[in-house]
Amino acid sequence: MLVCMGGIDDKPTSNPQDIPGATPCVHNALAAVAAGQAVDPSQTRPYGRTVKY
Repeated sequence: MLVCMGGIDDKPTSNPQDIPGATPCVHNALAAVAAGQAVDPSQTRPYGRTVKY
């Protein structure tokens, strides 16, 4: 079951100094699912490399 998709957080950067100000989208989604709640937002902007199969 797919409950959300997109970036791991809302800061598309590799700068470690940006991490404290980032919204942890995946963490928040997992917490919502564990609590039986809907994931909001269920879609965020993806960034990074694509996965090739």
